[in-house]
Amino acid sequence: MKIENRCPVCGGESFAAYTAPIAPFVRDRMFQNACEAECLLLHCIKCNFRFFNVRPDALEMSRQYDDYRGMEYQQQRERHEPGYTREFNQLIGNNATEIKNRGNFLKQLLEKNNVPGDVSVLDYGGNDGRFIPEQMTGEKYCYDISGNAIIAGVTKLSRQELSGKTFDLVLLAHVLEHVPYPKELMEEVVSVMSPSSLLYIELPDEVSLPFFQSCKKALRNVLLGPKENAVMHEHINQFTVSSLRNLLGETGLRAISIGTKRLDLGWMEVNILYCLSRKSEPAVLSDKNVSA
Repeated sequence: MKIENRCPVCGGESFAAYTAPIAPFVRDRMFQNACEAECLLLHCIKCNFRFFNVRPDALEMSRQYDDYRGMEYQQQRERHEPGYTREFNQLIGNNATEIKNRGNFLKQLLEKNNVPGDVSVLDYGGNDGRFIPEQMTGEKYCYDISGNAIIAGVTKLSRQELSGKTFDLVLLAHVLEHVPYPKELMEEVVSVMSPSSLLYIELPDEVSLPFFQSCKKALRNVLLGPKENAVMHEHINQFTVSSLRNLLGETGLRAISIGTKRLDLGWMEVNILYCLSRKSEPAVLSDKNVSA
């Protein structure tokens, strides 16, 4: 664990700061109760990125996400958050409406930007690869630290197996909000992109849209009980369009399409932040890749 006093996106050191409790489940599972009960939510003045100043290390991240949302995870979480039942756990990322609607939105975005369906796809941090649109016919891969089994038709890759490979399309969906150093992760992702590859990023919009804020507050009340608005839970980063653009620029990428979108996940309607991007330098494209 590290207490970070510089912005993990832009390196800025000027912040608005707010005291925030650390969720008891996170204190227990990630930090084994060897941390303070409170931390700071920092709002970077330079790039508009928001993050909790407690940054977990690799071992702590492994504790949190090993067998993510498995039985032991669910039971440990329910002890701290009685509303996080087995039934609720099964709804998140595991119901037909969410899989269909997220997949359809990505499919429409790719079609709008003339991305063919037979490109190779890597779902980076995608748990089991289920959110790769089923209509995509190219080779499908998934890299994830959870250890969960991969769905049929998707090849699981280890970190070592990623080395030296590139993919036409990389998906980074609902990952950046969890990681302590998003810039470092993005540099890893860029390393598996060729000059003509595309990167799709999807995040929860936890800052800019009042609708999401009301949903977030209602969900927190169910799981944790009424608390302060800012609680450090699994989402340790909060992005906006402007801070995501800044992160892209810091890692040599530019947005092709970026914005927010409301999606029905079956268990809740939420607003997401999405971005389709590519490397900043123009490239000669293969037949399988998109033209800008």
